[in-house]
Amino acid sequence: MPRGLRSLTTPVKQAWVQPGNEPRVIRGITYLLLAFGLAAVFSASTVQSLNTYGNAWTIFLKQLIFAVLGVFLMRVADRVPLLTLRRLAPASVAVVLVLLMAVLVIGATINGQKNWIPLGPVTMQPSEFAKLAFVIFAAERAATLSQRTRDPLRIGAPILMVACLMMALVVLEKDMGNVLVMAGILLAILFTIGYPARRLGALALGGLVIVALALKFGSQYRLARILNWLNPYADPQGLGWQWIHGNYAMAVGGFLGQGPGASKEKWGALPEAHTDFILAVIGEEYGFVGTCITIGLLLAVLILLIRVALRLGDDPFRQVIMVGVAAWLFMQSAFNIGAVVGLLPIVGVTLPLVSYGGSSLLPLLVALGIVIRCLREPQQGEVRA
Repeated sequence: MPRGLRSLTTPVKQAWVQPGNEPRVIRGITYLLLAFGLAAVFSASTVQSLNTYGNAWTIFLKQLIFAVLGVFLMRVADRVPLLTLRRLAPASVAVVLVLLMAVLVIGATINGQKNWIPLGPVTMQPSEFAKLAFVIFAAERAATLSQRTRDPLRIGAPILMVACLMMALVVLEKDMGNVLVMAGILLAILFTIGYPARRLGALALGGLVIVALALKFGSQYRLARILNWLNPYADPQGLGWQWIHGNYAMAVGGFLGQGPGASKEKWGALPEAHTDFILAVIGEEYGFVGTCITIGLLLAVLILLIRVALRLGDDPFRQVIMVGVAAWLFMQSAFNIGAVVGLLPIVGVTLPLVSYGGSSLLPLLVALGIVIRCLREPQQGEVRA
């Protein structure tokens, strides 16, 4: 590498490699994704906002409030001592379980899913907060029980029990997307604590059987969506409409895109343009380059979390936090991106930190604040400036 280029890349390399800089890098990437997401949400939502509220700015302003509140909560979480967080873990699970059960009684049904609690001008989706509560609970149990036993089955028993209870309630709400995300988080955490491979394989197989039975005997609409994924052009005016128009948006974007705000698919053709399919609008307006930058930033956070987790083998609480949040980011990103490009069925999950929605944005920002706290708070016997 030429000396001049090496001198330019050295600061970037040092910021990426040096452990002390990881909190700043994660925080910086988070802010970049939030800013880009706000721009994308504004562009993708103007038409629907105008039709729904008579104002092109309303949906964007809601997302802006969510983002500002989320950053504030992230900074608060960054200042909560890990011991306090561990003490709050059981209460957080209890609150989430109550909310998940409340949804079944007083919840609102949106797009065939009864998983929303109306709160005046906004709605709350408890299944999104369940992921945060579960990761904290799993980390606390792993840290506490690992001091008493080295048996991963005993350590994993309460983690598995709480996860199954949460997922059962979410299944009753017909929210298969978040069930799949939570299942991925569970398997990643169990693998981290040393759960036997055969047991993990059996759990994964059992989960697939349950999903298959839910599709077979549950909502026929959901099964039809899965079958339509195999051939979306079989019903181009119905179930295949969203994927076809999302794919078209990505295609016409080309390499550099049509330009900011220039999406045509957002003018009523593409359903959920500012939520589940916001990546299609990004692809249309910013092209292959913008799409790769978005995915690359998410991938950078994921790599950082995994790298940190690998060196935290002697600290189960922090390690499980890192793995849980990494699995959360990976599963949700994979299902969203996979659905937009046609590699996976549409399961209704948002693109982390980018799509519209306070219920998905706020708990993830709190989780990233906890990650930063884990990186900044000194471990036992360690002194940090």
